[in-house]
Formats: sequence, C-alpha cells, structure tokens
Amino acid sequence: MAKNDKNTFLTTGEKVRSYLGLAFVVSLLLHVVIAPLLPSMNQKTESTKVENVTIEKIKPVVIHTPKPTPTPPPTPTPPPQSTPPPQQQQQQIKVNVVHAHANAGPGPEVQAYKPPANGSEGGVVTTTSTAAPAATEAPATATPAACAVPAKDAQVVNQAQADYPDQATEMNAGNGEVIVLVTVGPQGQLVDASVSKTTNAIFNRNAINAARSSTYSPKVVDCKPTTGQYNFVVDFQAQ
Repeated sequence: MAKNDKNTFLTTGEKVRSYLGLAFVVSLLLHVVIAPLLPSMNQKTESTKVENVTIEKIKPVVIHTPKPTPTPPPTPTPPPQSTPPPQQQQQQIKVNVVHAHANAGPGPEVQAYKPPANGSEGGVVTTTSTAAPAATEAPATATPAACAVPAKDAQVVNQAQADYPDQATEMNAGNGEVIVLVTVGPQGQLVDASVSKTTNAIFNRNAINAARSSTYSPKVVDCKPTTGQYNFVVDFQAQ
C-alpha cells in the first residue's frame, strides 16, 4: 500500500518533464497543420502588393511651323531718261536793203546795196588763209658717240713686284721665269690666277702672289667690257 501511494503523487521534476513533453507534441502538431498554409498566405500577400500600373498613350505633339512670308520681287529701276540737248535758236538777222527807184526827173543816182564778197550779213569781214601749213621737222635722232677704244685685250695697270724666294737663294737656284695666266672680269677684277709656265717650281708661289696684288683693265669687245685673260710674266734675278 505504501508503494501505490508513492506512484499516485508526482514530484515537481516529473511534472516539469511531462509539461515539456506535452508542449513539444503540441508544437509538432501546430507545425504540421500550419506549415502547408504559409505558401498560400505568402502568395496572397504578394498578389496584394502588386501595384496597378496604368500606361497612358502619349500623343505626339505636332508643332505647326508657320509658312514664311514670300519676299516680294524687287521693283525694277526705271532707266534714266535721256535729256534732249537744248535746241539752239538761230538768230535771224534782218538786213535792211535799200531799193533804188528810178525817177523820171533829174537827180542823183542811188546805187543798190551789194553784199560784201567776204563777211557776214552783220558787216563783219572774215579772211580765209589759203597758205599751206608749215611742215613740222622731225627731231634729229641722237647718234651715240663712238667709244675711243672699241676693242682691246686685258692689260695690267699696276704690276706688283715679286720678291726673290729665300729658299731659291739657299739652293742657289739662279734666275727664273714664271708665266701666270690671269683671268680678268668685266670690272677689271681678278677672277683667277694659275701658273701657265715656269722654269722652276720654287718661284711659283711668289709669282702668283705678285699677280694677285696687281691691278688690271678688262678686255673690250664692240665697246663693251667683257671677261678676258692676260699672261702675267715674272722674271726672277739672282742677287
């Protein structure tokens, strides 16, 4: 009997465990029943959230451009009216002519008026010259004066002296001669100088220097200066 009394009374821990088990079973049942209903509820809420969008058709706006006013054609300019030249009125000259009447009785005779051979009716005498006009003499054409020297060769005006080379003195080269061909321009300027003939090359430099230091007159052909050549001869004498 003592054992049966103990089983009928539950302790606090057992009650708690029984309540927890009961709550777990109830939560499972609720989950099984309510879970299928959640998708349909979500769809309803989503359908209610859909906004009604109205599309209005936009009509194109047509802008009517006014037609431009046509430009009137330009008014033609009337041609200038030519003014007729003034008419010169010819003055009529009245001449009183004395008529002669013959009288039966004696009396002085009146001569009839005779117009002059030369002149106008007003009595102004005009003379006309029949002499031929004097012939105009043509101006004389100036003849260019002939030049004093119509043609000549190029010449030396002031010839520079060439020094005897020191090297020729040391080598006892003796006398020598060098011919330098000089080209002279139309203004008498030296254009070129080169050795044409020499007896010893030791004298060439001093000969060319003397040719370049000299002055010349140009060659003349038909009274016109032109380019010409001149043989510049240098004699070297041993001292």
